[in-house]
Amino acid sequence: MKKLPFIMIIFFFISCTSVIDKKMNKESFVSDMKEIQKKHLSEYSAKDFDEFSKNAFSMYFFGTKEDNRTYRQILDEIKNTRLKAENEYNNNLIAAENAVSVRFIDKGSLKNEDIDIKYNLFKLSITNKSSNDIIELQCKIRVCTPSGEFLLENITDDLKTLKSGQSIESVYEFLVNEINEQKVFDTDMSNLKINVIPCLIVFSNNKKIVVPANPNEKTDFDL
Repeated sequence: MKKLPFIMIIFFFISCTSVIDKKMNKESFVSDMKEIQKKHLSEYSAKDFDEFSKNAFSMYFFGTKEDNRTYRQILDEIKNTRLKAENEYNNNLIAAENAVSVRFIDKGSLKNEDIDIKYNLFKLSITNKSSNDIIELQCKIRVCTPSGEFLLENITDDLKTLKSGQSIESVYEFLVNEINEQKVFDTDMSNLKINVIPCLIVFSNNKKIVVPANPNEKTDFDL
């Protein structure tokens, strides 16, 4: 039996290597990514590929440092970062919602004709379900279309002192400056999807719950 030349053996193994296990290549980057997405969609989320396409190319090809990692190694790092962020978000959100109940009641609008200023108004019902008084509370109001298109996200002003077991209703106003804020101002509440969560809670015993941004939600920076 004839032995294959060593160079042919090396070529055989290189040619059989999956694209995802090759080092990033500037010339074939676009075609490589198309093939990787097609073959490895079950391993990574659309957001992982999105993040890779947006940031990795410039970071690894135009950065000052040479990077010798493979596509898989970089995608795994992006995926692990996302999973860690998702886990932190979910755990902290559960803790926050166990401590405080926040319910959206109504949306309104306010317009000062004299100085041409407009406000979006959001009325919330808030209950402290914890055994401790709350000395600081912020809520995040996120508004989308019924189809899920992101419109705006606002953080409420600090709410000071909410006794254990106490319930209140509070109205928050936000200045209309941008196009999406104007769209919310002009749109009937029935045509909006409004979600409210507690994002910062500080208790009287100095314990704190901070809910980070949801890594799977789009914001205006992603559009």
